Amino acid sequence: MDTVKRAVGALLLLTAALIGTYSVVSQLNMLPFLWAQLNYLMGLSTALGVAFAYIRKRRLESAGLDRIITRRYLEANILFYGFLIIAMLFFSNWFDSLFDTEPQGVHRTIIGILLNAIAPLFWGALGIFLLRGGNDD
Repeated sequence: MDTVKRAVGALLLLTAALIGTYSVVSQLNMLPFLWAQLNYLMGLSTALGVAFAYIRKRRLESAGLDRIITRRYLEANILFYGFLIIAMLFFSNWFDSLFDTEPQGVHRTIIGILLNAIAPLFWGALGIFLLRGGNDD
């Protein structure tokens, strides 16, 4: 399981770096075709992020560490609920753009900008945690 955690951590960090870099480069109108391919990587990273953040949250709860507010408790809950928000925004925006034939609306643009700013922070935080072994000890 430790190898899986580290592999997922590396994937999350790679996704964070790619999306963070692409968000800056896309302002220069370079590589516009790359975004459609990055959506698949973002979807996978978001789904894995939700799963591994949930595992971390459940592990703390099963150890009885959810009765008092500690740094570990806050980190686990912020990551889990943050990933849920990212997943809801990302998948609704992505499916809307996949199945919609009309031009991109303002709401999709705003959600995209918000996701490009926030999601790499969450992917990076969970990725570093998993690369370090994924232990709260």
